[in-house]
Amino acid sequence: MRMRRDDGTLEDIVQRAIDVVENGKVRFVPDRWAKVYLDWMENIRDWCISRQLWWGHRIPVWYCQDCSHVNVNKTAPETCESCNSRSLQQEEDILDT
Repeated sequence: MRMRRDDGTLEDIVQRAIDVVENGKVRFVPDRWAKVYLDWMENIRDWCISRQLWWGHRIPVWYCQDCSHVNVNKTAPETCESCNSRSLQQEEDILDT
């Protein structure tokens, strides 16, 4: 389930993440981990995973400027995985490590 920063509130995103487990689209192996996951998701709080700083570990995400595809890779891709465009822009935020 890919999500973007503008996909809604934390509550919207959490509910979508819970729904895919409850309706069977996502399964845990072994099954007992579903209870742990659901407990965590039902009690989740906002937590910033990135910051707008000039130093740190860059998030390995590149946005295609032509088709809006989100490219995730360990190294900088030369072209978009979806449309082969060379017009890619790396995520500017860094991981909050």
